[in-house]
Amino acid sequence: SDNNLHGSIPSYFCSFSVLHAAFFSYNSFSGTIPPCFGSMPNLVLMDFQNNAFVGPVPNMSGDLLTTIILSENSLSGSLPTVISSHVDELVLSSNSLTGEIPHEWVGRRLPLSTLDIRFNALSGTLPPELLSTSFPELLVLQLDSNRFSGALPSGLCSLRFFSIADNNFSCPLPLCCSFECSGFSPRCCSDTCV
Repeated sequence: SDNNLHGSIPSYFCSFSVLHAAFFSYNSFSGTIPPCFGSMPNLVLMDFQNNAFVGPVPNMSGDLLTTIILSENSLSGSLPTVISSHVDELVLSSNSLTGEIPHEWVGRRLPLSTLDIRFNALSGTLPPELLSTSFPELLVLQLDSNRFSGALPSGLCSLRFFSIADNNFSCPLPLCCSFECSGFSPRCCSDTCV
């Protein structure tokens, strides 16, 4: 991390089957993220934030993968349809991701405690069972500055922190919303709804 390295990630990293943590953050890496990182058998943590990666987010099927941080890149395409059943933290903020919440996420119980997908171009509605069934252990949900619409899922007010500003969610917004969105307020909602 933080070494001013640049260029693409060499393909020989894919042969490091015993790799437990991949810290490539705060450099100037470019090109696509090799898909092999998503399926490495012993990889626990993947931190590629703040680089210049492009292309899709690879599917994340690794058996031990718990932390995925790919924020502040130029990744495009949709959210990954496959996520390891052990992932606790998924951070994909500040990219150019499009599309909706994958239907593969719905109805599948995942141990996510943090989901941060703000500052993208994601759209569609949030499945009503997203928090109660798919992510029952979720504590932090950050959706700011996307194009989400429709009703908010039940259970939002039980989260430790959520931020949904700058979307097109339906009125009325939950009573637990704070309309003061500066800083890391306990609740942060859109200042308008439709």
